Amino acid sequence: MTEQPRTPYLGQYVLILIAATAGIFVLRLGAASLFDVELGAGGLALLPPLLGAIFCGRKWAMERGSVPQANVAWRWAIVAGIAFLALQILLTPLVLINMGGALDGSAATVLVLGLALFTAIAIFVNRFFLVMGARGVLKNPGK
Repeated sequence: MTEQPRTPYLGQYVLILIAATAGIFVLRLGAASLFDVELGAGGLALLPPLLGAIFCGRKWAMERGSVPQANVAWRWAIVAGIAFLALQILLTPLVLINMGGALDGSAATVLVLGLALFTAIAIFVNRFFLVMGARGVLKNPGK
């Protein structure tokens, strides 16, 4: 066994995911109450994985001095995508309350497909920005 975990920095990723999601929630709530502007949640939902992956990629490069290998980056991205899905499932009751309560069959199908789609996109976002964050540190080591 190695001393290094198979998916390092996942704890920091989850903390960033939670903090960024809470920040976006506050931003949307503030924009709606102060300026009477509804910010769409679709694009904003992918900001937390993006921020988390960049941070973890930067940390990876600073501590290890390299970009993660492709298979390691994909494994990390998939596990991080599962963490993103878990957070989205935990937030689903808020969506249901906002939609007015119980769902019928077609609305539940749309909700599940939306979760699956955003999870798949989050996996690709995680993979891309994990590597880009690491490359950014290695190109500019002083920053």
